[in-house]
Amino acid sequence: MKTDNEKNVKEYFFWPEQISYTLVLWAVIPTLLYQYFNMKWIVIPWIPVALVGITTAIVVAMKNTQMQKRLADAGLIWNNIITQSTDWNTTVQHFIPKSNSAYKTLVHNQYAWIMLLRFQLKHNNNQPGPAAMQALKNELANYIAPERLNDILLQKNSAKQLIALQSVIIKELYNNQQITNQQYIEMLRKLADLYDLQQQCEKITNYTPNGFFSRINLVMIRLFIILLPFGLINEFRKLGSDFVLLTIPFCLLISCVFTLIERTAKKPFDLGLNDSSAQKLAKIEL
Repeated sequence: MKTDNEKNVKEYFFWPEQISYTLVLWAVIPTLLYQYFNMKWIVIPWIPVALVGITTAIVVAMKNTQMQKRLADAGLIWNNIITQSTDWNTTVQHFIPKSNSAYKTLVHNQYAWIMLLRFQLKHNNNQPGPAAMQALKNELANYIAPERLNDILLQKNSAKQLIALQSVIIKELYNNQQITNQQYIEMLRKLADLYDLQQQCEKITNYTPNGFFSRINLVMIRLFIILLPFGLINEFRKLGSDFVLLTIPFCLLISCVFTLIERTAKKPFDLGLNDSSAQKLAKIEL
């Protein structure tokens, strides 16, 4: 997720890069073949292309109505994570003196939980590579002791394990009479709220829309993008041979719009362009 909501032009046109390059090539090649290699037969009437485009737009709109709700839910969860994390730190400050070693541990573990949650959501159902795991370890090493860190990372759900560790720590504080029964219950409740937010994130990440509908949506968009340059060439040549090259920028623009709309809200926690304000999630000020 990204905490900053502003995206620059580069993020929009090069997300992801391999798709952008493909769209550029597909806009350029047919246009050059028509203009410089005298392949006049490749053009097609605009009306069939327009009909496919209208149908595609309707299908994409139907899908994105559902997906945008999912993205909005992810944004709401993100705001709740900020609120609950800040509230947790405030609670620790009020209940536990800074001279107590548990104070630093509880605060640092909250930072670590956010990092682990961010990492798990990004790599949901995908095995992270060695470089990604090493980068995570380097981040977490600033907050968790190495021997405890290795045990946590071995767990299937490391973020959940870290919340369980937090509950063990406050249980020890309660047993040692360093916090009252009311304070103990209050801190357990806040941990339960954090775990509930984690489950909500995982539910959204694991959600898969109707497979058949998604495939139809993807096929329609690809079909429209394939036909688009041949239809645009036919329209621009009516304005004169000098206008044919305008097919390239307009074809690229239309293709990018449909591609970006199709990909928006697919994965709200993947650190991509459509991410629900979470790329800097682990840097929030507690």
